[in-house]
Amino acid sequence: MPAEDESGVVSATIETARALALEHVAALFRLYEQIRQVHREHLTRLQDVENQLQAVTRQIAAMRAVPLDSLESRQVLDLVDLEDQVQPLRQQQEWLAERLVQEASAARKIQAVAHQSELAAGYLGGDLSEGGGVTDLTELAEVQMLQAQEDERRRLARDVHDGPAQVLANAVFSLEWCKRMLDRNPGQLKAELENIEHDLRIGLDDVRQFIYDLSPVSFTELGLAVTLRRYLQKFSDRTHIVTNLSIDPELERVNAQVEMGVFRIIQEALQNVRKHSRGSSVNLSVVRENGLLEVVISDDGVGFDASAPRASGTHFGMVSMSERARLLHGELTIDSKPGAGTRVSLRVPVSELAREI
Repeated sequence: MPAEDESGVVSATIETARALALEHVAALFRLYEQIRQVHREHLTRLQDVENQLQAVTRQIAAMRAVPLDSLESRQVLDLVDLEDQVQPLRQQQEWLAERLVQEASAARKIQAVAHQSELAAGYLGGDLSEGGGVTDLTELAEVQMLQAQEDERRRLARDVHDGPAQVLANAVFSLEWCKRMLDRNPGQLKAELENIEHDLRIGLDDVRQFIYDLSPVSFTELGLAVTLRRYLQKFSDRTHIVTNLSIDPELERVNAQVEMGVFRIIQEALQNVRKHSRGSSVNLSVVRENGLLEVVISDDGVGFDASAPRASGTHFGMVSMSERARLLHGELTIDSKPGAGTRVSLRVPVSELAREI
């Protein structure tokens, strides 16, 4: 067979293999879209159920705030009816959450296989070199991952030092004072012990919050929208700061590391609101357009002079947010004036990472 004919056979074979790989990709993404549609429907149902459960719970709390013997018989029956609605709603909530976890897991597996098929098609088409380009990208990702882990360790160390560690240190000093007063003035001990108990309870709440912050239950499987809604509810309950969230409940998922990084920046911004703003409300908006995920967190607090140098040890939150934004190849801006609140804006490129659930 002439060399030209042999070359043609090889080229045709490679092209056929590439076409088969692309067909495989297309079929996988059709399946991916099917399960994603089911996932969206169940997510909408879960949000409806959670809204109903929240409304019923609030009604029950409002009615229980009134002495039972002061309620009319019809109101008592209404209260019983409301309480009967709670368990079925919780069962629906758990069932839907379980389904969402299963669907998300299946979609991730399909997406991973489709991605490998895309790489195979690109390799057959000559888009990827045989000389270790993928290895280089892998090594770069590993370096970035290690850097992110170190940043997270430093941040956690600062938070523990400023929170639970400080509470425990204060409790130790207070207990030493109680020991000295035990023989001198026992009457003062009760009030001091009550103060210690109060501080330790706060420290315990902080530890529980750290555990939740490190691994929010809903994040991996349910995504940014659901996790933010739940986190803001917990934040509001804990701090009594009114929170307002503007986000598309069907916000398209992006790369998991990007979502987590954005979530951590939002967490840090909210903690700054709690610690420093002295505000009564905070607004959070998340939108995705033109290949960017745009986040804005604004509060009605006392604000500060953003251009003035910060005292040592008071700007860790801002540094942490800036570091995270840099790792995401994003842009972070902080605008604030004394008496005018604070506005944190984040823009992260995500267009090339759209095929995630």
